[in-house]
This record gives sequence, C-alpha cells and structure tokens, in this order.
Amino acid sequence: MFNMKAEVNPLVENCFKQEKIRIREEKATGLAMDNRGIGVVEIVLILVVLVALVIIFKDKIMEIINNAFGSISQGTNSL
Repeated sequence: MFNMKAEVNPLVENCFKQEKIRIREEKATGLAMDNRGIGVVEIVLILVVLVALVIIFKDKIMEIINNAFGSISQGTNSL
C-alpha cells in the first residue's frame, strides 16, 4: 500500500521553502516596480492644479483677455 504521509527529505523541503520565498519576493518587487499608473495620476493632479488656478485668477484672466481683444479691435479700426 502507498503511504501518503511519507517523510520528505529535509533538503528538498528546505528547497521548496526557499523557492516559495523567492517567488514571493519577485512578486513584491514586481508590484513595487510597476509604475504604469503613475502617468495617469500625474496628469490628473496637473489638471486639478490648472483648474484651481483658473478659478482663483478668473477675474484677472478675463481682464487680460478683454484688454488683448480691445487692443486688437483698436488696431483693426486704425487700418
């Protein structure tokens, strides 16, 4: 009859444990080195900052744009 609880050689058992640890470390390193989502986060943060700046300086931006278009209108009238 085949014995299911046969003794495992301690060297083989140690080798399996080391392999499991190595695989776990590779997965952890791979997750730490995976930076594919960083670009998306950076773009979103830049957009949030830009929108906040536009909201804060909305009046000043409108004044500058109106002055620029006023100068353009005056320049075309003088031609």
